Amino acid sequence: MHNIKLACYTNPWGKDGFIQAIKDIGGGGFDGVEYSALYVESYLDRLHVFQEIINREELAVVNLLQGIDLLDGENSDLQVERGIAAARFIAAAGAKHLTIFHEHVRAAPPTEDEWGEAGKTLDELAERVRQEHGLQLCYLPRLSRLEFSRQDIFRLLAATNPEYVKIALDTAEITQIANNTAVKSKEVKAAKDEKSGKNIAVEIIREAFDRIGILRFRDVSGAKRKAKTLDDETVAAPRFGRGAVDFPEICRWLEKLNYRGWLTVDFAGEAQPAADAMTQAFRYLAKHTVLMD
Repeated sequence: MHNIKLACYTNPWGKDGFIQAIKDIGGGGFDGVEYSALYVESYLDRLHVFQEIINREELAVVNLLQGIDLLDGENSDLQVERGIAAARFIAAAGAKHLTIFHEHVRAAPPTEDEWGEAGKTLDELAERVRQEHGLQLCYLPRLSRLEFSRQDIFRLLAATNPEYVKIALDTAEITQIANNTAVKSKEVKAAKDEKSGKNIAVEIIREAFDRIGILRFRDVSGAKRKAKTLDDETVAAPRFGRGAVDFPEICRWLEKLNYRGWLTVDFAGEAQPAADAMTQAFRYLAKHTVLMD
């Protein structure tokens, strides 16, 4: 699958491990890196240093994850400006994507009106980051922050401009969605619809394929394991490839659909050291999927 390029998420190395992360990723077979806003503050006034560190390993700057409050309708202008600040930094570093997620934990699912307001905020931000910084904006659904169902993904896509707003699909997140029910507890739902036997993650990828801006490969505990929160700082993740996500099946469908673009590997929360987790994830994908064929 030579149309796909692999990036690695840097957060598992921690805020103080950025330089080591770039060194490890550069020697680990990856083509690029994905960052979180964790590093923006550290290098906001030292962009040249940020670029020098990345250039040592000849890695592409692929994406930045930035949280904003999508449901803060009264201060939507402020939220847009927060996104613009992140776009300014990552575009100067050479990135092509900015991925937004809702940053606050909320127990109740958004109302129809709130989804509409979130769509307006994303549209405004997406248009500005495209025109001002040449970036593609993506939205990342995160169950640990905002309750959503399979229908909600497409409700938000329908409320946004398809030219400007794409979806960032994370395999750990979409694997947890069963049928039309949002995950209302910390129990991980089955990866397959018990009635139809269909792989839910694959179905969502197929249905949203034309709107996918970036894909993120991340595993999540299966039904036989005690589920944990998906927050990067507190998650107790299974080793990559040993959880509920069916990576081989997803990769087969990506090949059928002729996916072209970036795929980020994320193993945040694993108990083993970041470099070891990275190596294990890369070897798993090489051995068990068609990604490296």
